[in-house]
Amino acid sequence: MPIIRDLIFSIDRETHLADSFCSITYAYLFICVHEETEKKLQYSVTVEIWGQDFFLDDHLGEKIYDPHVVLAAPAQKIERNFFVPCIVLNEDFGKDEIYIKVTATGPDGRITVAQSDIVQDSF
Repeated sequence: MPIIRDLIFSIDRETHLADSFCSITYAYLFICVHEETEKKLQYSVTVEIWGQDFFLDDHLGEKIYDPHVVLAAPAQKIERNFFVPCIVLNEDFGKDEIYIKVTATGPDGRITVAQSDIVQDSF
């Protein structure tokens, strides 16, 4: 299975007409072993948005965001972006603590998950 490493993300606000959207920009290093590269395997990758809470973290918004496919390669930096209504990120009273999880699913169904650091802001 590949390794997802150095996952970073940021949140930027944008206003379009009457709605406020947040741009989620993220990047990660996707590393595969030689055998995966030789077989030209493809991995389905998705993103989940989470809000950190004291006892149990909250899954925010849609089940998954930004589905894409990554082809096996020795090491590649993946950089992506998607938008969500900012209200989706309002997970707490006052300061919100947001993080993302990136999941890669291989052709055999096995998964690799990476979790980002937390971004704090008020949405």
